[in-house]
Amino acid sequence: MEHPVNMKIIACFIMTGLFCSLPFIGARAQIPVGKWRAHLSYDSIQDVTGSKERIFAAAQSGILVYNKNYNSTETIDKVKGLSEAGISSLGYSKNHQALLIGYQSGNLDVLKDGDVTNHPYIKDHAYYTEGKIAGITFRQGKALLSCPFGIAVFDMDRKEFLETYQPGKNQVSKVHDVAYDDKNYYAATESGLFYADINTPDLYDPESWEQVTAFPNYNRRVKEVEVFNGYTLINVQKEGDKSEIYYMNDLNNSVLLLEGKVETLKSSTDKFYIGLSNAIRIYASDLSFVDEITEYASLRSRPNSIYPVSGGNVWIGDSRAGLIRLSGNAAESIVPDGPATDHAFAMVSEGNRIFSVPGGYDDQFNPKNRNGAVQQFSGQEWNNRLFSQWKDFVDIVTAPESKEDLLIGSWGDGILEIREGKIKNQFVENNSSLEAYNDGGVYVQDMAWDEEGNLWVLNYGSAHPFKFMEANGNWKVFEYEPLQDKVPMGLLSAKNGYKWGFLNDSPYLFVIDDRNTPSQTENHRVKITEARDNNGKSYASRIYAIQEDREGNIWFATDEGIGVDYDPQSIFEEDTYQPNRPRISEEGYTHFMLRDNIVTDIAVDPANQIWFATQTSGVFAYNPKAQEMVHHFTASSSPLLTDTLQSIAVNETGEVFMGTSRGMISYRSHTSKGQDTFEDTYAFPNPVPPDYQGTITITSLVENVNVKITDINGNLLYETIAKGGQATWSGKDFSDRPVGSGVYLIFLTNKDGSKTHVEKLLFIR
Repeated sequence: MEHPVNMKIIACFIMTGLFCSLPFIGARAQIPVGKWRAHLSYDSIQDVTGSKERIFAAAQSGILVYNKNYNSTETIDKVKGLSEAGISSLGYSKNHQALLIGYQSGNLDVLKDGDVTNHPYIKDHAYYTEGKIAGITFRQGKALLSCPFGIAVFDMDRKEFLETYQPGKNQVSKVHDVAYDDKNYYAATESGLFYADINTPDLYDPESWEQVTAFPNYNRRVKEVEVFNGYTLINVQKEGDKSEIYYMNDLNNSVLLLEGKVETLKSSTDKFYIGLSNAIRIYASDLSFVDEITEYASLRSRPNSIYPVSGGNVWIGDSRAGLIRLSGNAAESIVPDGPATDHAFAMVSEGNRIFSVPGGYDDQFNPKNRNGAVQQFSGQEWNNRLFSQWKDFVDIVTAPESKEDLLIGSWGDGILEIREGKIKNQFVENNSSLEAYNDGGVYVQDMAWDEEGNLWVLNYGSAHPFKFMEANGNWKVFEYEPLQDKVPMGLLSAKNGYKWGFLNDSPYLFVIDDRNTPSQTENHRVKITEARDNNGKSYASRIYAIQEDREGNIWFATDEGIGVDYDPQSIFEEDTYQPNRPRISEEGYTHFMLRDNIVTDIAVDPANQIWFATQTSGVFAYNPKAQEMVHHFTASSSPLLTDTLQSIAVNETGEVFMGTSRGMISYRSHTSKGQDTFEDTYAFPNPVPPDYQGTITITSLVENVNVKITDINGNLLYETIAKGGQATWSGKDFSDRPVGSGVYLIFLTNKDGSKTHVEKLLFIR
């Protein structure tokens, strides 16, 4: 008897056999093309609160959530649902099981059951020019938000703003904190401490509030107020960053408890905590001194916030050690993966690695006084090396003979050489040609290697700012007369051997041609020139950055958009320098690219697309010839943390790292670096799971190959050209119909047909 053939079983058998030959890619934890991820520092925690099961700790732009039942952590940021960055306060309502998140802008988020709802009433209100939510206090179903214009009342049940209380007669005073007991509300304000009867129906009336006059100079700023065991305690600003802590058991008399640099006050049922700049002092219920904590987890105490919970545990938001869990004498520092700081003054890409340094200086070249650090992203993880004995790292280059070794340009400490993660050498005035400034600091602005392995250095504050270290370690000074006593910046060593840069606070570029004799300055050509438009006029007043693309074109960023030199080889032959000023046509209107924008940095991706960071307008990306805008990301239209950027870099996978004023974030573009062979080519996700609606990425390709995708019968479904070493597919055919279950073939061919490859891709529907 003949048995019928089950075609479904055969199809499954064929698919299973083919799938066994597909590459395993589970270990490649890259984000998908078109997706974002935040790279935020949780080393500094500014506010802590919690529920029965979780602790919530706020960094500048994200929230660390610690699950006490499972000893696990997760983070929440703008990519994961927060409305913005710049967190100023947290508050957890146990009655409503909801976390309130206040922002510097006055914005308010409510996180409940994993969902975030946004309530931008304060932020959007035209009357409130300043809206920072400095503190959150709950009472009887309402959240009292401490704001610059008073106390905003938010109804937790109706999820809406009700009214505003205005402590302070005949004035609007900034409110920093609110507390209450069974009689009164207390408002800590910029001009003193105010109180009002808790049963007063018209708290919006300033006449309902009275000022507390029981402590000396009572019109001073009161930063915090806390009610504890019948006492009212206040943190009163003294001179500078000093404070005085007073306590009152009635509103007519006060006692000075402590003086010092006070960061925070917090109470539990039986203890009172004062967080100082370098310690935590603990007091009993009668305010007698109990103990002082000066370190935890082998780290010096630097508390920003304190959250005591039942059972004696104390959670601390530390300014350098992240979230601290303190239980008796045991302490644990909890810091998720991320950079050491949210500062990214300069970034550089080296293969799949991104290096960032967090130092800096302002427009007058005053140092930021940030601790030295090298922040490295590689292998999908952050590796931070901290060098607190040095300050303000402002530039970084990898060594030509070993990409693992680094040279750091610092704003005051010369050049630091890092090998095997440690500083092995420091170049200053006594062992190099670097010169110290009048204040004794050795300031290095920029560095660049040339093709022969020589290091070019810009030494700020020197009459002859160009310094030079030969490949053999010998140092020289280049006494270029046109650049004497100038402040050159943005040093770039181009593929043709020219050294480019620009002069500070001016529209002038400089170019140096060493004519392949870098140590013989008498052979060098030096030119300073102003970028002008077709009318012979300068169209910008300042240059901010300079970059070379993959074809050797020189791009520069100004306070009036972009310029590009498509023929940089001929600059010394030009009497008037008129680089191209690209025009873009959008919606029938043609204009100069990024005109009216201050462009702060430039990066080039593996497909030669040009990325621009701006001071107020977010991030732009254009195709290689600047004929079409590929992307424009802003804080309002994307997960970008803020529209203010100072640095940008792209690694060879096409992930674009953006250094904003509120932390770092990245976007996986559709490009990656082209490879020499198809040896490491793969597609992901593979297999494509049921209901997957995202993009399929084919990566690690030979550069700019032709990509054809067919079904198992050879029917062509899709065709494209890779961008650099990467191509993407929507999973749909030419008729925009999603493909069904089965195995699909990806045929890859380079331009001359000398290199071909076939990949298999499995769909499970």
